[in-house]
Amino acid sequence: MAEKFFQNHFQRFETKYIISKETLLDLLLEFEGYLVEDERAYSTINNLYYDTPSYQLIRESLENPCFDEKVRLRTYQEHLTEDSQVFLEIKKKTENLVTKRCLAADRYGNGLADPAFWQYSAYDVCWLQSLFDERD
Repeated sequence: MAEKFFQNHFQRFETKYIISKETLLDLLLEFEGYLVEDERAYSTINNLYYDTPSYQLIRESLENPCFDEKVRLRTYQEHLTEDSQVFLEIKKKTENLVTKRCLAADRYGNGLADPAFWQYSAYDVCWLQSLFDERD
């Protein structure tokens, strides 16, 4: 697997805006001299989201838009190959603060046992366990 550097735990403040196509074009022109395309500029992002059989995560997200939790697999490749890198992510959003933990693995799941990923608080461990318990 061709591994690339990534940040496996971070927090950021996130604000989203709805803008018109015209405003988007104006912004792109304004920032054109400052933006630099990276290797993922035109990549395809594929996500596979996990939830419980009763759709606990999406229901809680819809009931409380200021708090959101997601468990997903993500890849930046349109077609997986033998050396494709995938990421297991746990993403939480409270108000505008987003916290994400991420672990790189290959398409077969090799790497998911990395102890660095599983250094969670007791709340995180209980929350993850509750998702799996509901399946029984």
